[in-house]
Amino acid sequence: MRVEKLSHRNWFAVLALLGACATGPKNASDPSRPILEDRAVLDRCEKDLEALQQQFGVSDAAYSDARQALLTKEPRAAPWIAKWMVTMAVADADRWQASGVVPERAGTLEKNRNYPLYRARRELAELGPTGRRAIFVYLLRDRRTQLRSLAKYLLEAHDPAALRQDLMHEYDEGNEPSKREVLAFLAELGPDPASEALLERCLAHPDWQQRGTAIRALGVLAKDRSDKSAFVARAWQLANDDRDAWVRGRALLALADAGAVDQVRALVDRLEQVMSGDRGSEISAAIEALRDLTGRDYGSSVSRWREWLDGSSRGQ
Repeated sequence: MRVEKLSHRNWFAVLALLGACATGPKNASDPSRPILEDRAVLDRCEKDLEALQQQFGVSDAAYSDARQALLTKEPRAAPWIAKWMVTMAVADADRWQASGVVPERAGTLEKNRNYPLYRARRELAELGPTGRRAIFVYLLRDRRTQLRSLAKYLLEAHDPAALRQDLMHEYDEGNEPSKREVLAFLAELGPDPASEALLERCLAHPDWQQRGTAIRALGVLAKDRSDKSAFVARAWQLANDDRDAWVRGRALLALADAGAVDQVRALVDRLEQVMSGDRGSEISAAIEALRDLTGRDYGSSVSRWREWLDGSSRGQ
């Protein structure tokens, strides 16, 4: 494997993939993207960081000890290492995708575990809060869906309890794309009173995207509950009363997320209602929810859905 020496001046060039300048002042146009690294640390630790980069590049067994020795000597070098690892992950994920391979799938194969993306993923987990902070700032807060998806993949390697706590903090600090990703991610981590309280609060948020994301996240959390009645009532309240059509559609999809099969007839009724009103986003949401709950696909044909429902109720 070819290794390029990381010189003092091109630390910044190699990190430019992230679109965040490490040397300038805090970005006034987006204060949610702070500078995490101390330039003075780079001045002092240039040789150590160069040596560490070369060891990582050739998968040197001494890398972990060298990294720990540097962090013991200078703990403030951790954000530099974390940012470098995020950059390595971005570059290698791009390479996998350019070759037509889904990086997350490639990572399940033992033969691929030493590619930069997967080693960087493990390193960011080793860096704990510093690693998560870099992922939040440089990927989860990005406007590009591809980078936010990569952030999620990298974060999945972290301890769930610590990750949940940091996600809650990120919701308070992050920008709008990050906040929405946090809401969805919290649901994937499973039931938690603090997470559910945040999601409930977001159902009344002024931002329509947060409301729609929150109701679907609550649907995911309701899936394994034997009693879904409270969630079902909440979802229908939003589907009936929210001022935004997209949010009303998300509420219908949330019923499918929750596996609320007893709501199929009500969804058919809603499909008929929105069809008569030509409410496009709600029509597509109702059809998708019905498809997910039943495994059937009768599209917008209310009569076909009712015919199937009547047959099912007679045990056919």
